[in-house]
Order: sequence, then C-alpha cells, then structure tokens
Amino acid sequence: MELNSYKSTWDHRVNSLETGAIAVDGSTSEKTLVSNGQWTASQVKAALSINQQDTVLELGCGVGRIGKELAPQCKHWIGVDISKNMVECAQQRLQTLNNVSLHELPGNNLSVLSDSSVDKAYSIAVFCHLDKEDLFNYLRELKRVVKPGGIIFVETWNLCHPIGWKRWQYEADSWQTMDQTQRKDVARNQFCTPQEFALYIEKAGFDVIRDYSDSVWIQAVAGNQLDQQHRSELENILDKQQSDFVYSKTFSTLFEKTMQVSFNEITPQDMMDYIDQLGDTPEAELYRRYLIGLWKNNETSWGKCPH
Repeated sequence: MELNSYKSTWDHRVNSLETGAIAVDGSTSEKTLVSNGQWTASQVKAALSINQQDTVLELGCGVGRIGKELAPQCKHWIGVDISKNMVECAQQRLQTLNNVSLHELPGNNLSVLSDSSVDKAYSIAVFCHLDKEDLFNYLRELKRVVKPGGIIFVETWNLCHPIGWKRWQYEADSWQTMDQTQRKDVARNQFCTPQEFALYIEKAGFDVIRDYSDSVWIQAVAGNQLDQQHRSELENILDKQQSDFVYSKTFSTLFEKTMQVSFNEITPQDMMDYIDQLGDTPEAELYRRYLIGLWKNNETSWGKCPH
C-alpha cells in the first residue's frame, strides 16, 4: 500500500478498535482509553464551557476517545476523521448515543459540514501530525463552519518547551538512522513555536483569546467574530477555569517519564516509583493507569508487570 496520504496512513495503522486505541494515544485497553478520554473531555468542557445547548465538533475524532465522554454533555456532538477505519471504530464505541454524527472526511477539508453549523469546535493531538499547510487550511475550514460568536480549542506540540524540544529531537535523531531515500512518515510528529501557532490561528480569521505554552503542548482558545463584551466574558471564564484544562508541570514531567520509558532511557519501574511518590494526585492516577496498560502490552521486553 502506498502510504502517501493521511487517509492511507491512518487506515493502514488502524484495522480494529484495539489498534485504533493504540494509534490515537497509546491506550492498550478499553479501560485506559476511557480513563484518558474522561481526562481530556473534562479539559475540553472546561476550555469551551460546553453545555446542553451546544453543537460541538471534534476535528480528528479517532475512535471516539473524547466524544464518548463529551457527547452526553452537549446538544449535538459531531466527529470527523480522515480515516474510514477510525470512523468505523468510533461508530462502534458511540452506538448507544443518540445525539452523535460521524463523518469520514473525503480530503483535507470539512466539506461534509455546512457554513456556520457548529457552536464550538476542538482538535486534540491532531495538528501535531499535520504538515503546516494542512494545519492552516483546517483552521480556515474551522473558521467557515464555526458560527460567528463561536469558539475553538486547539493544541499542538510545543517546540519551545524543554520537553517539547526533547521530543522533537527524538524525531530528528531517528531520521538520521532511517532510509532517507523514502519520504518521511506523512503522519509524523510535527511541532510549532507558540508564536507560530498563534499566527496560523489569527491568519485563519480567529481572535486568540488565551494561549498557554508552559507545557509540552501549546493550547489555545480562539473566537470567531467576537464582540468586546463576549470576549471579556470569555477571558474571565478562562482565567477562572484554566487550572481545569491547562497542563500542569507535573503532567509534563510525567509525559517526559513516559517518553524516557518508551525510548529505554529508564525502566517502567523507575517511572512507577516516581508516580508513587506523587500520592493520589489526578496526574499520578492518570499516568499510573496508562503505564500499567503500556507495561502489560510490552511484558516481553520489559518483564512482567507487577500491578
């Protein structure tokens, strides 16, 4: 198969719900997928102040990791993805929900959706897999489908954060050892500086209300044709609720530990020992469940998981 497009690449990686879960965030079980989905859904809800009157779009919905948790909290949830196989997995996971619409994207656009058809939109762990031209064009498409007065919540890898830079350097170091006669992975990890990401959002026609770049991720909330009163209200809400969706220093440190385990710089037990020192914090519980699932899926290399 020629893996020369996002569609062919993701369809190749995903041929079941299990491989889909691994592809979207490394979840190795439904239990871990639900845990990660609940965490991210709570972030999205807080960032966008989602309520039962909202029609909400997720760009790059994957297997419905977030949508399954978020759909019951809004009027209508729409999930779109470039991968037919991802959409089929999402349909399987969300089949009991009656306020959900799912669409396979025919290309790198949102032509399946009408102008000004959604109140709020978000995209998590998607822009970090796109060429910059496609990232910008998807933002322009979001501008088209989000109603005037609507808002978006988007994120991507932060090249300027020390851990973000380290994650990017893994990509550069790996490329040195690969067959460089072949095209780079179409869906490889890509990175932005905070200023660059804000520029794409603004040039797409949105007003950046708040952006956050003190973690491995750049997160931004932006509005479409907001009047000054609405913008001021949103700024106040975001300032009050930012601890509910902005990644903490602990989260970034635990992400770095996961990265070190994956690249064999530390053992999974080293990371578990660190998690145990954090007590029952939300970040510790999230990463403990994630690490256990990851460990059990790699026992051949890492030894039997004691948990």
